[in-house]
Amino acid sequence: STEERIAQSFMVACWSNKGKAHLAETESLVKNQKIGGLIFFQGEKDNLSEAIQQMQSAADLPLLIGMDAEWGVAMRLSGEPRFPYQQTIGAANDLKLTEKIGNHMGIECDMLGIHMNFSPVADVNLNPKNPVIGFRSFGSDPKTVAKQTAAMVKGIEDAGVISCVKHFPGHGDTDKDSHLELPTVSHSVSEFESKDFLPFKSGIDAGTRSVMVAHLNIPALEDKTNVPASLSPKAVNELLFNKMGFKGLVFT
Repeated sequence: STEERIAQSFMVACWSNKGKAHLAETESLVKNQKIGGLIFFQGEKDNLSEAIQQMQSAADLPLLIGMDAEWGVAMRLSGEPRFPYQQTIGAANDLKLTEKIGNHMGIECDMLGIHMNFSPVADVNLNPKNPVIGFRSFGSDPKTVAKQTAAMVKGIEDAGVISCVKHFPGHGDTDKDSHLELPTVSHSVSEFESKDFLPFKSGIDAGTRSVMVAHLNIPALEDKTNVPASLSPKAVNELLFNKMGFKGLVFT
């Protein structure tokens, strides 16, 4: 039904360490609303495994399971060894090593029943006052970030795990946190083309199967006031699909 198809587009947050009431509520969404996926946040390896099994058993259609594992599952799971931050990987600038790290992070996800890793961050770190990107970026040079993004994508995807380049069309030059408010990026179209777009195009060409669109107000790319890129047909359809040639899955 139309309602079920809409529900399948939702990936709902779940915490494997929040207790039985939270997991029961999430299971109800899976069983009764028929949501399509879950993104797991804080927990431990053991309770994550149990939670995934519980939710998959309740689902009519297999759930798509995701996690922000930018430096491995240690980003969300306590007690796990972490990989280097992207800033460190970018500074090392060894593309074969970057790909190998990505591959091992993918293997780690796959072993836990996680189908997609919301990584890598393809934003160019252009603003030292940025409260949300910083060390999560490969660096401040677009060409370096582009090459690193492609290598990380290849590594994750070669492990059979879906990678996700983010945060399109570029979250690097903001001084506000888009988790809390709607930052404005005042770049012109030419600035986006010379600074922000290259890593996303590189990640797409390397075979990423998903792109995350950012909650950003971008006057140069959207005529309507305060319509975030995440809800903008111009940003998603015209730019990401038509201009960038992306044919995969879009998240926000």
